[in-house]
Amino acid sequence: MNTPTLSRRQKGGFSLAEVLVAMFVIVVGISGVTSAIYWGLENQDSGKSISEASNHAELLLERVVLGISGPGAFNTSDSERTDLYAPPFDSLADYRLGQSQIVGQSGNVIGSAANLENEIARFKRNIQVDPLTSSNGVNAYRTTMNLATVKVYWTEKGHERHVTVEGVYENS
Repeated sequence: MNTPTLSRRQKGGFSLAEVLVAMFVIVVGISGVTSAIYWGLENQDSGKSISEASNHAELLLERVVLGISGPGAFNTSDSERTDLYAPPFDSLADYRLGQSQIVGQSGNVIGSAANLENEIARFKRNIQVDPLTSSNGVNAYRTTMNLATVKVYWTEKGHERHVTVEGVYENS
């Protein structure tokens, strides 16, 4: 009786080369996912700082415009930095009246005054208000228009970073 012989391929299973290729593909995929997760976790603090600095810069620009500060009111050299809410923007004055917690307009507790003060101490600012002229790159049709530039600086991982917000307003 003749029994048919099965070749190696017909027996089933994988060769060593196929197993190695499959393992390599899996390792490359897992390392890609792992590095993406690591990168995201490393940079989440950076995004938080950028968001906070942008909010502070917009608030300061609003206060400059509402205070209707004329040209030269805040002009400092670009390298000069002052505390974020140094006068005339002392936003912590309301909270230094012996209150241990800061309460928002809706009555919810925002946090402690000490925590807010520490958080604000991380940031520095530079504000410049200049008359809007054609030399600023804009054709000024009124001489009472001003360009306010607010820069908020902070140090992150040994590097100084900044956010810039600009606004145009009429000085009445």
